[in-house]
Amino acid sequence: MKAVYLPAPQTLQLVECPDRFPQQGEVVLRIVAAGICANDLALLSGHNSIGAFPIVPGHECIGVIESVGEGVALEVGTWVTVYPSVGCGHCTACLEGRINHCPTFRVLGIDQNPGCFAEKMWVSASQLLPVPQGLRHAHGALIEPTAVAVHVNKRGQTQAGSRVLIIGAGVIGLLTALVARAMGAARVTLLDRLETRRAVCLELGFEEFLCLPDALEPDTLARAWGAEFDLVYDTVCTRETVTAGMTTLLPGSTLVLVATPKARTTLEVDFPLLYRRELSLVVSRNYLPQDFIDAMDLLERGEFALGALVTGNYPLQRFAQAIYALQNYPEQHIKILIHP
Repeated sequence: MKAVYLPAPQTLQLVECPDRFPQQGEVVLRIVAAGICANDLALLSGHNSIGAFPIVPGHECIGVIESVGEGVALEVGTWVTVYPSVGCGHCTACLEGRINHCPTFRVLGIDQNPGCFAEKMWVSASQLLPVPQGLRHAHGALIEPTAVAVHVNKRGQTQAGSRVLIIGAGVIGLLTALVARAMGAARVTLLDRLETRRAVCLELGFEEFLCLPDALEPDTLARAWGAEFDLVYDTVCTRETVTAGMTTLLPGSTLVLVATPKARTTLEVDFPLLYRRELSLVVSRNYLPQDFIDAMDLLERGEFALGALVTGNYPLQRFAQAIYALQNYPEQHIKILIHP
């Protein structure tokens, strides 16, 4: 079978891997579609803070079980998505179901092999979640980023009537907006540096959009909207976006930091501003299995028009071209899917 292989940062290969039978508790998954995300780009460039090499990358996918090992209850032919977070299974966090807090927490396709940018994936059955009938298609690869957005909204405690600002209208920002609206948010506003994101926001039903292509000054958003929001979800997380987000929050409200830290970076926060306005600062990391279940429920109900988010489809053999498109034409792309 063919697979994408990263022996080191900035080194991308398409290799032929030998097939093998699944071990006990394991399945062979035929990948139908897999999505490229910002963490994959950071891994390739060497800027992913938890990335490890060598590795077969990729962690968001949908597939069909091709064969099963002993002790696996799932049947051949079952459509599944992969829960890529791997815990030790015996620490307090794992036993309480908080796998994202496990001290040895790892992610398939980021710092643990194998990932899903391959024709097939050998994976523990415990990492799989069956996919309902309505999501058994290529766009089911977006279950994973939707689960991120579900976890984000749970961390921020989006409620009916909430007024929400989302900084960054990439795939996570847009899905966070969609989940917020599904959870009853009364107002959802998006900000991005790319004017082309306005069209997709409108297609998804979000009319309140602000494009700021230049450097974001801390008071820019305050001048545009004042302090009007109950929640700010920052999917960019620079000092400028965090400070600007805080200026738009009502006193006593919540700022949620969503972006994954890049290697060798720090984030400064304007503590006097945070203090004066008695704001809550919350971080959202990864997700839990229940977030996948909730995401699939939202998606199967037809809450989201996923087609608006998928801006490119490439075969596995053209993975390098897909990466090039994302890196060099961000104004044209939101989510690119790989079809092994």
